[in-house]
Amino acid sequence: MSTQFSSPGMEKYFHTLPISVQESIVQSGVKFKNEEDMRAVVMQLVQRQGVQ
Repeated sequence: MSTQFSSPGMEKYFHTLPISVQESIVQSGVKFKNEEDMRAVVMQLVQRQGVQ
């Protein structure tokens, strides 16, 4: 996966996520401004996918 992160914290957080959520983020091509934005999108993905 070649995703660009604006901070080491974002990358670290990304790698803690379930693979299905990581894949959804990569496939979407979304670029996050900060970790807070990333976490908000992840919460939506988790709710939509029913991932825990």
